[in-house]
Amino acid sequence: MNDWRISEKIDKVKPLLDDISPTFCLAKWLYVQIHLPHGLTQSCYHPPAHNIPLDELEQNPSALHNTKFKIAERKQMVLGKQPPGCEYCWKIENLKNSEQISDRLYRSSEDWAAENYDYITDNEYNFNVKPAYLEVNFSHACNQKCIYCSPHLSSTWYDEIEEFGPFKLKTLGKKFNHSTTITEVDHLHNDIKYLEEQGKLPFEVRKENKVKKKDNPYVKAFWKWLPHIYDNLHHLRMTGGEPLMHKDTYKVLNYILENPSPNLQIGITTNLCPSNNSTFEKFIKILKKLENPIDNNVLKIWEKNNYLKEITYFAKNDNKNIRQKDGSYKWQNWPRFIVNDNEKVDKEIEPTLSRIDRKKIVGVFNEKNRNETTGDFFYKQLWLKPINNNWRCLGSTDFEKEGNEGIVDNFSAYEHLMLYVSLDSVGKQAEYMRYPLDFKILENNVHLILKNLTRTNITFINTFNLLSVSSIQYFLEFVHNLKNEYGFDKVTFDIPFLEYPNWLAIDILTKDFLQYMYDTEKYITEYDTFSEKEIKKVERNIRYMEDKILGENDYSLQRKNFALYIDQLDKRRNTNFLKIFPEYTEFYNLCN
Repeated sequence: MNDWRISEKIDKVKPLLDDISPTFCLAKWLYVQIHLPHGLTQSCYHPPAHNIPLDELEQNPSALHNTKFKIAERKQMVLGKQPPGCEYCWKIENLKNSEQISDRLYRSSEDWAAENYDYITDNEYNFNVKPAYLEVNFSHACNQKCIYCSPHLSSTWYDEIEEFGPFKLKTLGKKFNHSTTITEVDHLHNDIKYLEEQGKLPFEVRKENKVKKKDNPYVKAFWKWLPHIYDNLHHLRMTGGEPLMHKDTYKVLNYILENPSPNLQIGITTNLCPSNNSTFEKFIKILKKLENPIDNNVLKIWEKNNYLKEITYFAKNDNKNIRQKDGSYKWQNWPRFIVNDNEKVDKEIEPTLSRIDRKKIVGVFNEKNRNETTGDFFYKQLWLKPINNNWRCLGSTDFEKEGNEGIVDNFSAYEHLMLYVSLDSVGKQAEYMRYPLDFKILENNVHLILKNLTRTNITFINTFNLLSVSSIQYFLEFVHNLKNEYGFDKVTFDIPFLEYPNWLAIDILTKDFLQYMYDTEKYITEYDTFSEKEIKKVERNIRYMEDKILGENDYSLQRKNFALYIDQLDKRRNTNFLKIFPEYTEFYNLCN
């Protein structure tokens, strides 16, 4: 979206927010991220996730979003106070003489939020709100172990730590409790015991209070809750772990197929490289079906779910039409009526047509529902009323009877799907960072998606870490080629920079790595394939790197941890960092 349009939306929504309070944020009501394997929830991605109390959940599944904790924060906002969990936005808004706009305004001005303003403000702060933007994680099962990830987010990471133990790194602290000196001390990274103590491990792998995946009360509550909130959802996004490995991902997609919502935006964060090809084929198959859902089985399901009605019409020969050369009449010009059989037809279906009771229609009709004397006949049409949509005619499956012109082929069960494909580089370097990725399989799957699905776009998410820097131009060349082949808007990228773990952050690189970024800055502006937004994100990362690298910062501890981490990683995975990243040799030696 253009910058001026975003600004226009913010200018429109800000007075509405201020009318409630100077801290009011629609995202606190309408946006939710739910981590079902861990029993955690949060409003948007800035506030820290908090526990969903089981006693609240047992009373009402909407506690997945409407916890007492969140409701208390909403009350604070209505009263003009600043909930501490939203500090990210308050820091920006509390800056003096700053023109920066916080995400409170950005989020609240987006369509899914602004359209629900009356819905939120017409109710008390403590009602059980239906979210408009839902992001859900069903499982930590994942077939990759990215270098910056953790055992509480990836099952393969968990297995590796179980086998080899945590990484032995360094941090600043006191060697002894009575000491007053801060120095380097040992630190265990990705320590399963510590993660469990902090309540971060999924229930299914905890040593204490373990809960089997099939018995997870949060997953069960989600499936009870979804039918109650579905009609208000604008965005439904699934994350992981790896969603393509989760049966609940396909259960959600089938739910959408059976409950068509043509305005729904779907998002899936995926590595798009499942361990076996049959999983990917299954994924492609359900997406194709969602794009072109209509068949006899689906029509029966829609009818059972009260979305579909078969309407009977009556076409009456008024003798004003001239008989055609083949002896037939041009019946489309005849007066037509909707027939009320056992129940009255909804007034919203072709409201300009008169209704007639079947018993008032006289005459003898043959097996094709035609009066051979007058030419009058009956025919049927299927009408569908999807979620939050008006009735629309689908046509008829009975091709043999006059009046039936077949079924439409341009209806989809959803509006759009965005695949957020995680990729931090290309080739062998990407495989090292997202071990054990097979880049060629990923590349092939990307082409299969873009060739076979018309309503699906891909955004590559490059979690920009220090190992992404040397190959950033190759990554953009990869994106550029796909844009040229499939369309500039069909393929996009995002490049959020990594903050943790800090020994993998771009902050700690030496100034010679800036040249890779300067070359990339020149490259990306030479082509019109990249949007202004994409260019600005690359420029933002360059300015950030300049600030950190050229500033007077001591990164000795982070660099030491980098070398320790890479050495242990190579030993565990039988990889060779310097063979794959020879351009980092001088930096690696500096870190040792």
